[in-house]
Amino acid sequence: MSTKKPKLMKMVRDLRQHLGLTQTQFAEELGQGMSTIQRYEQLVPPRGHALAKMIAIAEKAGRKDIAEVLRTGYAAEVTERVAGKYLQLGARASYTLPDVIKELVLLRHNLLNGNDTDRKKVKAAIAVIDKVDPVLVELTKILERSGNEDEAVAK
Repeated sequence: MSTKKPKLMKMVRDLRQHLGLTQTQFAEELGQGMSTIQRYEQLVPPRGHALAKMIAIAEKAGRKDIAEVLRTGYAAEVTERVAGKYLQLGARASYTLPDVIKELVLLRHNLLNGNDTDRKKVKAAIAVIDKVDPVLVELTKILERSGNEDEAVAK
């Protein structure tokens, strides 16, 4: 277990005690079960929505020190999740983005400097766009899914 996890678990307990709440009362405040609060304090630190709620509660209670530790934990969680998504994208992008960039650079060069007629240049441009568009759409969807998951956790 990393040294950050025990600190997060301690902050959950410190926040609850600062508020003068039992584990059951704190669980009700967070919309969780009492056993979940026990786990947060003793086994596994909170994540996602629960962690975000605790940050807001700590700030409202004037415990900026606790809020800061919880915020650091939340930032680490989000960073870990986003990094995983970009690694997934990276595997796909490493094969596709260099090809897309190469095609677009060549297209730009041919449009500016090519000897073909304007009609041929346009046809060639459309062919390149038709070729790279599905790849860019796929990569965009992957990024959007990643962004939507991150926004849902932040709410």
